[in-house]
Amino acid sequence: MLILGLFGALFTLRGQAELEIWEIQGTGNISPFIGQEVMTNGNVVTAVGEDFFFIQTPSERSDNNPQTSDGLFIYTDFDPGLSVGQIVNVRGTVLEFESMTEISGSSLSFSATGTTAPLPPAITLDDTFPGTEASEVKDFEQVEGMRIDFTAPVVAPSRTNDIAALSTSAQRPFREPGIRFPGVETLPVWDGNPELFWIDPDALNQPNNRYLSIGQSVSANAVLFQSDDIYVAFPLNYTTSGNIAERDLRSAAPDEITIASFNVLQLQDESDFLDIQYPKIARYIVDRLSGPDIVALQEVGDIGNLNELNFRINQLNPDLRYDTYLVQGNNDTPINCAYLVNESINDVQVRQMASTET
Repeated sequence: MLILGLFGALFTLRGQAELEIWEIQGTGNISPFIGQEVMTNGNVVTAVGEDFFFIQTPSERSDNNPQTSDGLFIYTDFDPGLSVGQIVNVRGTVLEFESMTEISGSSLSFSATGTTAPLPPAITLDDTFPGTEASEVKDFEQVEGMRIDFTAPVVAPSRTNDIAALSTSAQRPFREPGIRFPGVETLPVWDGNPELFWIDPDALNQPNNRYLSIGQSVSANAVLFQSDDIYVAFPLNYTTSGNIAERDLRSAAPDEITIASFNVLQLQDESDFLDIQYPKIARYIVDRLSGPDIVALQEVGDIGNLNELNFRINQLNPDLRYDTYLVQGNNDTPINCAYLVNESINDVQVRQMASTET
């Protein structure tokens, strides 16, 4: 009894608390233990990355409260040397990094107990969860760091960082007009599309897929990560089905003009991919968009880059001739707006509107 009492006194003096994961997560968007050093013992490893791992409360110790997550992200900054299914004890500081509750920092320590356990059942994402209504505590927050499974359509193609947007709702979500929830009084409120989430195919060393797109679906068993305002599935395994829904621009009617707008992702001399960007963008404008009358471009370096792109377009289709216009940006970075306007359009004026408004 004396030994236990002394240990308890030391334990209290160090300010550490032995907690269950669901206590660390709490019922809100952030942990109630931010900045505190805690211990959480006897949890099962559900996923392992190059410098992190995920743990989850064994089913028999869960509080079974849908508002508190049973999963937790542990950032190590080195190979943790663990495997899925191991039981581990973890000690460290609770942090909220880019809105993700985690244990990390210089005080981090962890050890495998030498035992294993079955993985807790995955939470299924479907057309009822997550919901489509905005709330102060997001539905995805309830399963942050936990095992999930889903079959979800791709609703936006892969971005440059290889993550693609998914939604398990019945319809493809769009951004409604308004200020992001909770909004501003007297103005329309956008719900933030709470049913939208993302997948990073190779986050756990699965095969990468940089070409997920509309028309496809993804089925996966994963753990749920958060980065600022987005929730990202890190799949332990995944499969895709369906075909990419390619669409060319229809031909213009005699009384129509065609206008395109897209981001060319830093089309500038400093780009490491300039020799790929020029021909790819030119082919897209000529072959897929059928040479719109007006093409608005974002992130163009300078007029030289724009003229080089125009030259590449004219090589592909000598009958397609554009005049070039560049609108200098408001800072020193070479990220400017630009326009290609068909030579057949006369009396063109390009000017920036509302440039001083915030």
